[in-house]
Amino acid sequence: MKELEQLLYRSVMHPVSAKSLTIEQKKSALRYLMFLKEKRSGEIKRRGCAEGRKQRVYKTKDEKHSPTVSTEAMFITTIFDALEERDVAIVDIPEAFMQADIDELIHVKLNGELVDFLVRLDPTYAAFIVHER
Repeated sequence: MKELEQLLYRSVMHPVSAKSLTIEQKKSALRYLMFLKEKRSGEIKRRGCAEGRKQRVYKTKDEKHSPTVSTEAMFITTIFDALEERDVAIVDIPEAFMQADIDELIHVKLNGELVDFLVRLDPTYAAFIVHER
């Protein structure tokens, strides 16, 4: 699973023993979600993210937003590019969120089949599996 491989390859996470976490850290851990979409070609596209609902309690609106360009700003820029006959290139930065600087410690919890996939990719994670009720 490419999405989890990127998490390991880019070293954006490392395992932590559940026993070493405080009750508050366990409660505030974000779940890792995986969304699947079938493309027209039949290929399955996967997108992973941390569920941030728990952060809504203590984060301000400015701290939670994703710096994505607005549709209006994109159209205005496109108009100027066309009028001034500028060369324009479109780039995709793979796994961009994994390359962002984060200035805080965030615990993320993987559940279910994601755990199985992760352990298949890196068996050292097996020692950190905890079964919860």
